[in-house]
Amino acid sequence: HLDLVQGFGGVPVIIPRTTQTLKHLMQYLPMDGLLVVEGNDMSDGTLLKYGCSVPGRLEGEDAQKFASDTEFDVSKDELEFALMKFALDKGCPILGLCRGSQMLNVLRGGTLIGDIESEIGHQIVHLLDGSDPAYDSH
Repeated sequence: HLDLVQGFGGVPVIIPRTTQTLKHLMQYLPMDGLLVVEGNDMSDGTLLKYGCSVPGRLEGEDAQKFASDTEFDVSKDELEFALMKFALDKGCPILGLCRGSQMLNVLRGGTLIGDIESEIGHQIVHLLDGSDPAYDSH
């Protein structure tokens, strides 16, 4: 993603994921835009902290089978939710890819589907075993 930003004349600033970063968000102004990209599922606690809806979660055998797809990274959640909320409050353009689009969706009042197969049906196979040749690791 950074190559694309630079290829179109942007100068990306990578924001460190440390405990001090949240205290100094004003130091990143002015921002021309915020790019938030892929990552783990968002933690229930962080979603609730920001007033977002919490999706249903996989349980039992499915939760074990797809454990790597359902892990949380709370420090990433905290920083990226704070940055995105900050950017929204300042009127800064946001581009969310994958997880970033899901974050923007819930911060703006949208919802997430926790498990497509159980909530929508079997029209779409969402989670595949990592050994499946059709598995997409991105």
